[in-house]
Amino acid sequence: MKLTKAIEGFLLDFQAGGRSAGTVKVYRLALINLARFLDDPEVNQIRSENLKRFLLYLRHDYKPNRPGGCGRYPNTHQEYSRGIPFSGR
Repeated sequence: MKLTKAIEGFLLDFQAGGRSAGTVKVYRLALINLARFLDDPEVNQIRSENLKRFLLYLRHDYKPNRPGGCGRYPNTHQEYSRGIPFSGR
């Protein structure tokens, strides 16, 4: 299954669980960024190294498109990485 297809299912379940529209939007944007960064791989092909590279990209190279230069999310990479366990596999 492609990552974008899995994201669709996750977001549907996430929204059905009563999450606010704003929360769903933030998750959608984050996950779409991940899928684009990884070129929409098959889910079973994603490895911890791929996620580590994504987090490094967020930390060093990602430039969010925020009208007006809003600095509301200064530690976005930290927020993304909190829920990702890295076992070194």
